[in-house]
Amino acid sequence: MKPSTKPDMAISISHSLSAADLIKSVRDQLNQFNQNLIDKGNSVPATQLIKQRSEFIDGLLTDSWQHFLGKQAEQFALVAIGGYGRQELFPYSDIDILILTEQSPDTDLQQDISSFLQFLWDIGLKPAQSIQTVAQCISLAQNDVSFMTSILDIRFIYGNQQLPSKLITQFSHIITCSAETFYTLKIEEQQQRHEKFGESGYRLEPNIKEGPGGLRDLQTIRWVAQSQYQVNTLAKLITIGLITEQEYLEYRDARRFLWKIRNTLHLLANKAEERLLFEYQTQIAEIFGYQDDENSRAVEKFMQDYFCTIMEAERLNEMLLQVLATTFEPLRSQQKITKLNNNFQIVGQYIETTHANVFKEYPPALLEVFAFMQQNQWVKGIHVSTLREIRQHLYLINDDFRSDPDAIRTFMVLWRQGNGLTHELRRMKRYGVLAAYLPEFAYILGRMQFDLFHTLTVDEHILFVVRNLRRISLKAFQHELPFCHDLFQKIHKPHILYLAGLFHDIGKGHGGNHSEIGATITEEFCKRHGLNEHDTDLLTWLVTNHLHMSMTAQRLDISDPEVINEFAVHCRTLERLNHLYLLTVADIRATNPQLWNAWKDSLLKQLYNACRRAFRRGLNNPVTHQEIISSMRLEAGQKLVAMGIPKSRYQTVWKQLNDDYFIRHSARECTWHTIALLSHSPEDDPLVLLRPLPFKQAAEIFAYADENYPLFTSIIQTLDQLGLNVVDARMMPTNNQAIICNFLVVENSSHALEDLFRQHQIVNEIKKRLLNQNNSTLQVSRRSPDKLQNFPIPTQVLIYDDAHQPYTVIELISTDRPGLLSKVGTALEEMKLKIHYAKIATIGARAEDLFYVTDSNDQTIPLASDKESEIRQRIIDLVDKHIKPKSSMHATHTSTLN
Repeated sequence: MKPSTKPDMAISISHSLSAADLIKSVRDQLNQFNQNLIDKGNSVPATQLIKQRSEFIDGLLTDSWQHFLGKQAEQFALVAIGGYGRQELFPYSDIDILILTEQSPDTDLQQDISSFLQFLWDIGLKPAQSIQTVAQCISLAQNDVSFMTSILDIRFIYGNQQLPSKLITQFSHIITCSAETFYTLKIEEQQQRHEKFGESGYRLEPNIKEGPGGLRDLQTIRWVAQSQYQVNTLAKLITIGLITEQEYLEYRDARRFLWKIRNTLHLLANKAEERLLFEYQTQIAEIFGYQDDENSRAVEKFMQDYFCTIMEAERLNEMLLQVLATTFEPLRSQQKITKLNNNFQIVGQYIETTHANVFKEYPPALLEVFAFMQQNQWVKGIHVSTLREIRQHLYLINDDFRSDPDAIRTFMVLWRQGNGLTHELRRMKRYGVLAAYLPEFAYILGRMQFDLFHTLTVDEHILFVVRNLRRISLKAFQHELPFCHDLFQKIHKPHILYLAGLFHDIGKGHGGNHSEIGATITEEFCKRHGLNEHDTDLLTWLVTNHLHMSMTAQRLDISDPEVINEFAVHCRTLERLNHLYLLTVADIRATNPQLWNAWKDSLLKQLYNACRRAFRRGLNNPVTHQEIISSMRLEAGQKLVAMGIPKSRYQTVWKQLNDDYFIRHSARECTWHTIALLSHSPEDDPLVLLRPLPFKQAAEIFAYADENYPLFTSIIQTLDQLGLNVVDARMMPTNNQAIICNFLVVENSSHALEDLFRQHQIVNEIKKRLLNQNNSTLQVSRRSPDKLQNFPIPTQVLIYDDAHQPYTVIELISTDRPGLLSKVGTALEEMKLKIHYAKIATIGARAEDLFYVTDSNDQTIPLASDKESEIRQRIIDLVDKHIKPKSSMHATHTSTLN
């Protein structure tokens, strides 16, 4: 163990300076060194940069140690551990140091050491230090796997070299004797870490250090190898036949790429940022030289390379840890061998080929192995020797293979079997088999979508959709979505639904309509795999229309019978409806955890149930508006009479309500409104009520006032200021010159709306706002989330006639932000437009809001007229007012990092 050598640029510590001047001098030198590394940028590999930084810090610590301890410096040993010990020191990494001593230092020495450590903090370093004797280190290592791991990376810096030598001698004996325990603990640690990140490293803001497939997974391989073979590099395992040269090169390349990203990420963030946040992804892509093309943005190409790298790291982690585990397994002769067929057998807890030429002699075995895994879920996995053979024979999966009847049959067996499907799809993806068998899947492998709507890569999202469908089918998860589980029992061929999950987004990244592209890919798959005409039609229809149900529920007025009949005609059969409903739920839940909530659940169920009623009635006999009005009046009237309110009383209220009211409101809502209006007098204007809707995790706000009140704008501004999200709004005039207004609102803390104090706060603030005489525009003070700055969406205003009602539809597409609805409301109010209905949808950073309006005379707006242009321009002017362009964080770094 040799002392570290100093780099070309060494620190200079002057003994003549005052404490403050010394801190400034060293801090300036440290900053200059960091700037020099930045200036080198991509011209120097990250491997050299982090090593140079480690060597520079070695010199700084050595000089500082001598400065503060003087003659006593030689009594102790200053050693590096952890990442610093491995000389993997990134710009803002902690400086992990261990101060070894023969015995506990006296008071004076403790003060000197404290001054040394405080100095390191003062100059901007972050030391993570420990002062221990050799005996104490050994005791800690025996009881703390984290400390044991850090000692594996010990490296002498300065002082008494005999102390770390003594520690290493004793520690080597301990780690050798406890290698199996160490392996088990590191595997458990890794599993817990993966669970923390949702078992997926393919989230769109991944943690490059701790996430699955990240640097920690690669380090775990090295630590386990060190504990067993006392090697400081995996390259040494090649000579003893544990790993191949190709595997080592793949390991090295993955680590280098992740190092390069981490080094740049620290410099951009000016801190130890390990999350590859959206704001840095674009900058790093530019720094690394990626460029946009017609199908992909530069950032998407960069992130695709990143995700493919961590997939490779995951595969290496699985394979090499299995190799290293063989040390602790019984001899092969002592393990039970179960023959599955002529190609495969189970040895111990792993499936392996019966001989080395299995795949060459029978290529479909490349799929068959996963079918056997699916049928024997108790086994741990595929033996590493067979994994290597799979990788070596991937070239066999060509067009002839894809047309081979045995391969086709085996692939379909996986889907029809169902059990363990998601696990095997993940294995097939990780080992390269899925992308080889389905070249279209290879195109979306690691492909991200740079927005706030999707939280996973396309390929990972697809596998999560399949996983969600499987969970829906299983009784063990019935409690999650009981309605979906019961409905799934009516699906006669679940594999068709699972395949719809596989293909629904497979057309992404090609340009054009991904649903139509995906349908073409699906149809070709069906022909090749021998699906009958009915199943082919159902599967391609599902892929083509996988967004149709969610878009109908979120964008159209599903209380309108014409909308329901049109949707039912589009579905045509109950079988299609059942499949589409389950696919839609699985898709939304796999897109973004924040997208699925009780409100969306209720919305989709409402559409599903309404469509089922339309099927029962007959598509040629749709429900009329008059039937809905009569039915609603009858049901609401019965409820009111049951509550002791005679027909003569509630009819006085209903005379003021037009037919549109009874079409757009439920009997439950009508009952609530009627009771409120019966007890309301004009002097009490405005009337504002709120009731929580726990089954929707939302609240309904009902307002009634004279038509001169600017109800929509005032209420929207207040709700915005209160941090509430509006998901539905209905406005309609009464026959007595008043306005009824209904808002459905949700907030991040879904249960907060059941709190009485919160309810009173909302009602009182709305009343206060409506009673404000000057009705000046309320400024929304909430800040936009920083992430939104990375997804600027040009504001678009589309104006067209509603297909079902005599309204003009104003569709707004823009970047979502606090105050957006307030600005739209102000613009519509200024243009003297009446808002009858609004559907509010936020998709990630993208707001897609629909407003159904008429002019002041209840007429539609003439299209292609000056009035239409004026409305459009006024909305854009108000919505985009005061928007600050996103500052370019990389502007100060581009010249130095390129």
